[in-house]
Amino acid sequence: MGKIRKSFSLLVVSLMLLQGALTGAVPAGATPVEDSNSTSTTSTNTSTNTETSNTSTNTNTSTETSNTNTETSNTNTNTNTNTNTNTNTENNNSSSNTQTLLEMLKTAISNGDGNTVLAILKSEGLLQQPEAFNNLFDNEKTLVANALMNLAPKSHMYTEPQVQFITDASITALKAYRETDVKGMMLILKNFYTQILDHKNLFSEDDFKPFELAAQTYLNSTFVDQYLAAYVSKLSATYPGSEFKDKHVLLLLSGPTNMPSVNMAEANDVMEVFGYLFMTEMFSMQYNAGNSNAKIEEFPLKLDKLMLLPQNKTEEFTEWMVSERPIGGYKTFEEIQKAFDLFFAPAAPKVTGDDVKNTIIGLENTMEISINGGLNWLDVAFMQSIDLSGDKTILVRYKAVEDVLPSRFVKLVYTMNDSNTNPGNNNGGNTGGGTSTATPVSNAPVTSTPAPTTKQEQLVVDVNGVNGTNLTKTPITRTTETNGTVKDLVKMTDAIAKESVEKAKQLGTNTARIVIPDTKDAVSETRVEVPKTAVKDLSDGSMKLEISTENAVISVPTQSITGFDQDLYFRVVPLKKETERKDLEERAKKEQVIQQVAPNTNVRVLARPVEIDTNMQSREVTLTLPLGNSLPTDATARQQILDNLAVYIEHSDGTKELVQGKLVKLANNSEGIEFTVTKFSTFTLVVVDGLKASQKTNHPYIQGFGIDFRPDAFVTRAQMAAMLVRNMSGETATATVADTKFTDVSATHWATSEIQKAQAAGIMNGLSGTAFAPEGSITRAQMATIAYRWMQKQPTNSAATAPEAASFTDVAADLWAADAIAYVQSTGLMAGYSDGTFKPDSKLTRAEAVKVLNVLFKRTPLTGVATPSFSDVPATHWAYADIEAAAQK
Repeated sequence: MGKIRKSFSLLVVSLMLLQGALTGAVPAGATPVEDSNSTSTTSTNTSTNTETSNTSTNTNTSTETSNTNTETSNTNTNTNTNTNTNTNTENNNSSSNTQTLLEMLKTAISNGDGNTVLAILKSEGLLQQPEAFNNLFDNEKTLVANALMNLAPKSHMYTEPQVQFITDASITALKAYRETDVKGMMLILKNFYTQILDHKNLFSEDDFKPFELAAQTYLNSTFVDQYLAAYVSKLSATYPGSEFKDKHVLLLLSGPTNMPSVNMAEANDVMEVFGYLFMTEMFSMQYNAGNSNAKIEEFPLKLDKLMLLPQNKTEEFTEWMVSERPIGGYKTFEEIQKAFDLFFAPAAPKVTGDDVKNTIIGLENTMEISINGGLNWLDVAFMQSIDLSGDKTILVRYKAVEDVLPSRFVKLVYTMNDSNTNPGNNNGGNTGGGTSTATPVSNAPVTSTPAPTTKQEQLVVDVNGVNGTNLTKTPITRTTETNGTVKDLVKMTDAIAKESVEKAKQLGTNTARIVIPDTKDAVSETRVEVPKTAVKDLSDGSMKLEISTENAVISVPTQSITGFDQDLYFRVVPLKKETERKDLEERAKKEQVIQQVAPNTNVRVLARPVEIDTNMQSREVTLTLPLGNSLPTDATARQQILDNLAVYIEHSDGTKELVQGKLVKLANNSEGIEFTVTKFSTFTLVVVDGLKASQKTNHPYIQGFGIDFRPDAFVTRAQMAAMLVRNMSGETATATVADTKFTDVSATHWATSEIQKAQAAGIMNGLSGTAFAPEGSITRAQMATIAYRWMQKQPTNSAATAPEAASFTDVAADLWAADAIAYVQSTGLMAGYSDGTFKPDSKLTRAEAVKVLNVLFKRTPLTGVATPSFSDVPATHWAYADIEAAAQK
């Protein structure tokens, strides 16, 4: 139990963090910011905007126009009316004011003065993007201030972009902790860590290194390890005595490198990791037992058997869990639980195999056998004979009895017998030859007819460069199972990777292409495995990896390989059955992402759908789906199909997507559709009749702030009006309301015209007869209302009506936006949260707004863009394809 006690100590330290016992990196003598005694704010925001005629007060009118880089290309006048100790106009000593605030911030951090740090953050002029911070609750602002203190550079001197980055990252962390379930938290954490990596250039290498390590560790982890990291963080935010302060941000920024990793743990750390997980399970049970209302999800593993583990068995347990861990790591908690339980199962039966006589010695009716690697087990008591001729691997174990689990198994290997070999005994069960008989299970041996056997063959294929020049060769194991299913396994070893890199350097190329042949179209599954040592070789050589099969071409760019510190695998499964194609076609016809673009249209599957699975998530990968001979030879008919061709994607997380790739030539001069993804799913080429006709010539309706888009900033009412008007057509786009004047929208306001047109179109109203609140935020209820009004005014949706009621627990029937919310729910325009709520008063970010608006404007997500339009929206961002669709012509 020594290692378990060591693991328990590790968890105690963590829980001290959770309970607020540690002070993190706050300087000695620091005064943490007090939530209940915050210094007076220098900026107020009492906005209670609704899309109704309710009166709302919004004294914070800090707008996008306070920068010269605005949401329009016009020269704008700053109408900022926030109160600060200095009343600054645009470009009037703003730089010196910011520098003064940064100096004050340095002094406050050096002195450990948390209240002053908070006051500086609240003052005007330091944050480039203050809206998100100003809309936080007081205790959340405290979290951000304390995070600035804890995460300060060694010099304690921040730059303005660094302050904005820490603030934005803290707000994203808050969003993650607010999620009601662990999987929801995981989705936000992916964005959180991606956001960190996107701002590497803001800090020195030493200052940024811990952030970078945490982000890369999390993003490169498997689902299992990411879930565990999120679970422990979630538990830390809910455990009694844990105050919601900066420790939670610190946990996210340092946690992934310290969290227990089942898949990346070295052999000498396995016992410690499982001890940690066991204690986490105990604390979660304790928490749930004492909290009937706010429970955390049940821990996904049952590890109480560790209490029964003698100290002299810990090394054996470690070796067992390492040996059972598959290449690429455990993909599910069920796999971990199975391996864990098997260790504590009864001892394996003492049976041996006679490979000469093809018998199992010691087999009893209390046992069961498997001939397919443990997928199915056959009860020996109900078998008359077992055919062991040919090449076979047999597993034997004791059956489960009442509450006693099945035992561990013994593996017996039989080989094809040589008829010229003299019979003899061989108790090893893995060599020998002789005649073929059946293994008797009863007292009298019974001969059976030989059953079909699994067949394996070794193929050798080329690893080529870009121009087809051979770099090296790699083996393929092709297995034909007893039911005729053919599976390919390709393993690119460390030696093969090194040879590829060296040869590529000599030839001046940077691509290693594995071409897997299947001329007879017999292969049902192709799996490619690259151990992490080989991945590192490719990364060190700045190589791209391309996997070319008959059903898909997978291209992994250098930047996605870099930093991927685990075994890599890709699994390609073509959907060959006509029933599978038909099922997909029927699902696609009913899917909202297609119906919104081309309502009530015909949809048909083109070429062959393919399912692709991998452990490389949240990293950009280019896919090409071959068209084969699916296009007609007639030029007009061919072009008509290409104009209406898209890729329908059913993601493994349940989301659906319709993207339009580009037509490319493949290495064999055939054609395919190329597109870029960051998560893997089922991909289907579909022809959507009327797709091109539904897409009018697009113009960018977002322009951002210079090189930034600020996806996590809240969208303002003025910005929303501008985006809506840019997508109106005809008289609607030119109409104005001459007799309506909003007192808070001056004639020189950058969006005056757009606000008037949005009102004239009946899409947006003021908060009252005289107030529009142009810099106020848009809530989810307001967005639903805007979407509902927009759809009602479309020619094909003029009769659109909402269902009787929305099914969200926080949307009452008499809520002012109830009908609109019911409509967007029924049409799939907007969805709720996993806890059954819609959160109508939550504010919408710019990225979230674009996601909804693209559906209204019938813009499909755009992939394959060579260079991202905005520096803060990389290809790995969850809304990347939608933001590109809104920004591109």
